Amino acid sequence: MDITQEGQQSSSLYIKLDESKAQTRLVTIEKASGPDALDIRCRLSVVSMNNNPSYTALSYVWGDPGMREPIIVNGIPLSVTTNLADALYHLYERYKEKRVSFWIDAICINQDDLSERGSQVNMMGDIYSRAEIVLAWLGKADEDSSKLFSLINTETGNIDANRNWTEIEQSSKAIKNVFERPYWLRMWTQQEGFLARNLLFVCGPHSTPGQNLLKFATACYHLQKVVHKHRNLDPSTLWKITHALITMKNCRMIIFRRSFRPGQSAPNLNHLLLLTKDCESNDPRDMLYALHGIDRNNELCINPDYKKDVPRVYAEFIQQVVRKNSLLVLNGSNGIGTESVNHKRILGLPSWTPDFTRKHQSLCDQFQPWNMPIDPKPETGFSMDGLALTAKGLFIDKVKQYELEEMEDLFRKRWWALACQGGQESTYPTGIPRIQAYFRTLLLFHPGAGHSDDDDFFQLAVGFMMSMMLLREEDMGPSPKFGEFCQLLKQQFNVTEAQIREALTKHGWHVYAFIQITGALDHLTAACVKASGLEGITDMSEQTLLEGFCGPESDPHHLKWVRKFDVPEMNSEFYMRFMSHIHFDFTHRAFFTTPKGYMGLGPKGIQEGDLVSVLFGCQQTLLLRPVEDYYLVVGSCYVNGISGESMARLRESGDFEEHRFELR
Repeated sequence: MDITQEGQQSSSLYIKLDESKAQTRLVTIEKASGPDALDIRCRLSVVSMNNNPSYTALSYVWGDPGMREPIIVNGIPLSVTTNLADALYHLYERYKEKRVSFWIDAICINQDDLSERGSQVNMMGDIYSRAEIVLAWLGKADEDSSKLFSLINTETGNIDANRNWTEIEQSSKAIKNVFERPYWLRMWTQQEGFLARNLLFVCGPHSTPGQNLLKFATACYHLQKVVHKHRNLDPSTLWKITHALITMKNCRMIIFRRSFRPGQSAPNLNHLLLLTKDCESNDPRDMLYALHGIDRNNELCINPDYKKDVPRVYAEFIQQVVRKNSLLVLNGSNGIGTESVNHKRILGLPSWTPDFTRKHQSLCDQFQPWNMPIDPKPETGFSMDGLALTAKGLFIDKVKQYELEEMEDLFRKRWWALACQGGQESTYPTGIPRIQAYFRTLLLFHPGAGHSDDDDFFQLAVGFMMSMMLLREEDMGPSPKFGEFCQLLKQQFNVTEAQIREALTKHGWHVYAFIQITGALDHLTAACVKASGLEGITDMSEQTLLEGFCGPESDPHHLKWVRKFDVPEMNSEFYMRFMSHIHFDFTHRAFFTTPKGYMGLGPKGIQEGDLVSVLFGCQQTLLLRPVEDYYLVVGSCYVNGISGESMARLRESGDFEEHRFELR
C-alpha cells in the first residue's frame, strides 16, 4: 500500500467509520469489461472486523500517480491508478463466477481523511493476517512473466548440485525482469506478504501459490552458490545467470514469511529495519508505519498519524524507543555526512534522527556483530519540540587526517600511506601491530575475530598479504630492508636467492609477499645471524615468520595464527576474496586517523576535527561535528579498538572523557 494525496475523492462516497467497532470497508467488483474508462463498477460496504467478515485482500503497488483511470464506486466516479485498474479487471475475470469481497486500500480508505488513514493503517496487520487469501498483484503479463510462471508452476523444488540447469539458464532474462518489478521493494508489500495466511502471486492471467515461489527462490539461492562449480559457461552467459539470480534477493519476503508464523520467535526491531532498508514508499512516514503490523514485540512504540510531519514522526520514534527499550537508535542512516548523489536528507530532519528513506547503506551503517553492547543504558533528554537530543557519552578522539575512496585508487594506496604515516612498525593503541590494525579496519572485524576456529579471518588475512604487493606508493618493488636482508645472507652465508625464496614460501606465497613488501624481518635477521645461516629461519613456524602481523609471541596482545585450511597455490583465491571486499563494500567511504593513533572508516562527508564519540545506549561509534554550543551527527563510523568493545570497559578504562552532547 502507498498512501498519497493524489486524486480528490467525493465526500459522499464515504460514511464515517466507527473505530470503537473496528470498522473498515470491503469492495465487490460488479462489472469490468475492460481496464479503462468507466467500465469498472464496484460496490463499497462497511463491515466490522469484530464480525469476522470473509474477504480477499489485494497487495499491490499504486504505480505512477500521474497515470490514472476513472472507475465507478457506488455510482460515484473515483480516480485510481492505472495499475489498480488493471488489477480490478483481472480480479473480476478471475472471480466473476463468485461474489468475492476485497479489501483494497485505495478504495476502502478515504484517502482525504487523515484521521481515518491513520486508524486504518493501525488495523492493517489485522486486515492482512485475517484475509482468506492475499493476492499479490505483480502487474500485467508479458512474455517473460508468462514463461517464468510456467517454469515456477512445474518446478518441484527438489534441486541438487548435479541437476541440469538448462531451464534456469534459458529463463535468466525472465527471472531478472520479473523480480525487478516494483512490487518486490515497496514498503507496504513487505508487511502484506509477511502476514498473509495464504499468499497467491498474480501476474495478468497467471498465478502461483506462495509455497511454489518459495521452492523456486530456494532453488535459485542454491544455484547462485554452486553455478560456478557445476557449469562450464562462457563469461557472458555466467554473468547473465548470476545477475538474474541476484535479483531473487528482492523476494526475501518469501523466505522470511516463516518468521511470522504463529509460534515462531518474532523478529526484533533491528531485524525489521535491516530487512526493509532497501524498500521504498511514496510517503516517508510509511517507512515506519508499514512496520506496525509486523512489530510483534511492540518495539515501534508509535501510532500512525498523518497529521504529523516526517521529522516529528522520525524524532518521536527515537524518543519512544529510548524510553521503552533503553536503546538509542542511530543506525548509520543518520548524519549530515551520509548524503549521496542520489539522495538528500529530508528537509528539517535533525542530524541525530535516522533517515529511513536512505538506501544502499554501507557496512559501517548496518547492524553488525561488532556493534556496541548496550551498557550502560542511554542517558538522554529531549527538547520541548522534540527536535534536539542531549545524550551522554565518551569523547574518544578527533579526526586528524582522512583519505576519501577514489575509483582510480583501486588498491587503496592512499589509505595505506595514511595508515603508515606514523611508521609502519609502530604499535597501535590497543597493543597490536599497526598493519594488523589496518587489516582489521578494512574488514570491520569485531574484537574477538581471529580466534582459533575463525578460518574466515585467516583466509582474508592471507589475501590481504598478497594484495600488499600492489600497495607500495613509490614503486612496486620490495622494501629496502628486504634487499639488505638478502644481501646479508648472500655475502656472509653464501645463500642463493632461490634458497631464500624457498625458505620464505614453505607456508605459502603470502608469507614471502608480507616479509618482502613490509620489511618486517628484524627478528629473521637476528635469527640468521645467531644461527650463522639460513638455518635460523628454515624451521620457523608460520606464526613466527609473520611476527610483523601477529605481534611477538612474548606480547600478551599477539594474534595466535591458527590455520586449519589449505592455502591455494599463489593464494589467488583468497586474494580475490579480499580485493572483492574492499572494491564493493567501501564505495563512498573515507579512511581516517586520529591524534592518538586510531584508524577507522567513516562517511564521505567527514572533516578534520570531527569527534569520534560513543554515546551510552547507542550500538555504533559516531562522528560528531562541533557547531557553536551544539553538535551535528556526521554519521556512523568504525574505529578499530573502539567499535564493538564494551562501553562499560571503555568507560572504566579512564582513557576517555565523559561528555554530554547536545545534538541537533
